[in-house]
Amino acid sequence: AVVGPPASITVVEGGGQRAFAGSSLTDPLRVLVRDAGEHAVANTTVNWAVAAGGGSVAAATSQTDANGIATMPSWTLGVSGAPQSLRAVAGNASLDIAAAVRTDFNLEVRYLGTPPTGPVA
Repeated sequence: AVVGPPASITVVEGGGQRAFAGSSLTDPLRVLVRDAGEHAVANTTVNWAVAAGGGSVAAATSQTDANGIATMPSWTLGVSGAPQSLRAVAGNASLDIAAAVRTDFNLEVRYLGTPPTGPVA
């Protein structure tokens, strides 16, 4: 089959991770790049950029291997608890990959007197 240009990107490994604010994810992100016929696209460049939350990436680009898989070796999350996402772009295909900021805080709110009955701002 003749392989066409990148049409889709999907996460193969490392999606949905959690890490403390300002630290790197523990596992590398790996994505699969496919053409419109669902064939893996080898030897194509994937551009990586932080899409939300701040932070940084270890490399702005990586190449897909013979199986169409590209690896982002390290993503350091931003320093706030804001939503975090990384964008992978290959040709006209793009994908935003989310990560969550982890915390060790376990907050408990106790009211003096009668607790409110509706939402509290």
